Amino acid sequence: MYANVSAPAAATSAPPVKVPLSTSARSVSWCRCMGAAGAVALTVGALGAGALPAHDPSKLWVWRGPEFAQLGLALAYAGLVLLVGAWWWLGSLIARGTRIEGRDVLVTMVWWMVPLCLGPPLYSSDVYSYVAQGAMALRGLDVYRFGPAALGGVLAHNVAHVWRWTPTPYGPVFVSVAKFVVRGTGTNVVGGVLGMRAASLAGIGLIAWAVRRLAGFAGVSETGALWLGVLNPLVLIHLLAGVHNDALMIGLMMTGFVLARRERPALGTVFIALAMLVKWPAGIGLLFLPALWRTVPGRTGRYLWVTTVAAATVIVTTTLTGTGYGWLVTQHAPIAIRTPMSITTDFAQPLMVLARMSGMADPNQVLAVVQEWGVIGALAVVTVWAWRVMRGGADKGPEEPGQLAHRLAERFGGRFGGRFGRRTLGRMHRYAPQYAPEYALGMSLMALVALAPVVQPWYVLWGLIPIAATGWDRTPGDVLKVVSAGLAFLVLPSGNGLDPEIVQYSLAGIALVAAALRLRRTAPRLLA
Repeated sequence: MYANVSAPAAATSAPPVKVPLSTSARSVSWCRCMGAAGAVALTVGALGAGALPAHDPSKLWVWRGPEFAQLGLALAYAGLVLLVGAWWWLGSLIARGTRIEGRDVLVTMVWWMVPLCLGPPLYSSDVYSYVAQGAMALRGLDVYRFGPAALGGVLAHNVAHVWRWTPTPYGPVFVSVAKFVVRGTGTNVVGGVLGMRAASLAGIGLIAWAVRRLAGFAGVSETGALWLGVLNPLVLIHLLAGVHNDALMIGLMMTGFVLARRERPALGTVFIALAMLVKWPAGIGLLFLPALWRTVPGRTGRYLWVTTVAAATVIVTTTLTGTGYGWLVTQHAPIAIRTPMSITTDFAQPLMVLARMSGMADPNQVLAVVQEWGVIGALAVVTVWAWRVMRGGADKGPEEPGQLAHRLAERFGGRFGGRFGRRTLGRMHRYAPQYAPEYALGMSLMALVALAPVVQPWYVLWGLIPIAATGWDRTPGDVLKVVSAGLAFLVLPSGNGLDPEIVQYSLAGIALVAAALRLRRTAPRLLA
């Protein structure tokens, strides 16, 4: 591949000189084209094997028979392999120190996203529930009391059977977005899906903007942060192609932290509260925001300010939208299904079998107890991380790499002398930025996802994106790289899950690869 370089003005008659492009530019171009080809194959494959609507009056997205579906499935998986492979290759180039700018990653993201914006939903049919809920709100039906079945008509008919009679667990901000989309598209199924995808695209745009800024505040490479947090296959296939409202939630939440970093903590609190009114997990961010509210002295005063501003935002927004506070009592709705990715649900399965065989307890009660303990454990992890942020010096600003190590060295003196002490300080130098609120938020949300009763592949992005923005080059980033590539293959393009045994073997494989990567990194130091 060559680039044309024009001759100087004094020698205009000379032919243009062909200068070989650099290896890095050529590699990035190959990654970009490879991923774009995969995105096109995914979009075309979705016409046969995607999450097609049960009824589409426009006849654009309709079932075309089993032969076409099998062809679409093969094409979709081939495209996914190309997309994930191109992403992995680009990440390897970045990790090796290849000169790649953040702008290159953003251009690559556009290349890969454009085809996925045009096709049917992939990997989930939840978007049909979003559209139906927007139509319900437009008609004045209470979405927190009735399911889409109360709406009737073609929009309700496209909702998955398991959710047809289930009230929505989403907050008034997202219901208002869906209502706005349906106001413009009516009962047009394709238009409704594309309208909701535009909302997801706006959320992804906020994520990209926030990740670049937070990477700058954290002192990490924005190229790597964008690669892991925005160009991630899970973002492309689930947030964009799958049209999940998590994009809007994460985008608003990350924007809130950027505003807080720019000395606008009140406005940042408003944005995080709005994110919580899309999906409640974003509210966890309010526990970490006081560390950035430096204009108020004392931890108690900062928490009071955050609580007051967030409560006022919730009240004003709910009043303006007119949806009420029913979302506070419908958060149990997602637990209606069981997912093999949930550690607590998997752990409860053998206990449920024993309870059924012995007759000593109700299996459903055993499952409920195990899930409750999982939630308690997740809340404990969140509490510990919030405490570490406030006690670890983050209220004075995130510690720069090495500050914590030097502070401990000054305090304990000779204990850190010698070879072991230098190695320990080196590790502290590397992990000192974990006290940054965004990094701690990411770790907390990862714990919440890991111990939740219901886990979907795109839930991992709740914690992955904050971690990518502030610590993509640390061990959690390496693990999340492997997890992202593995989880991309755990759901069929139609939205149906794989066989639970296949999922469990896949998760075991991901764990082994992550352990191998960790061992490869630590073995040289242990043998030194």
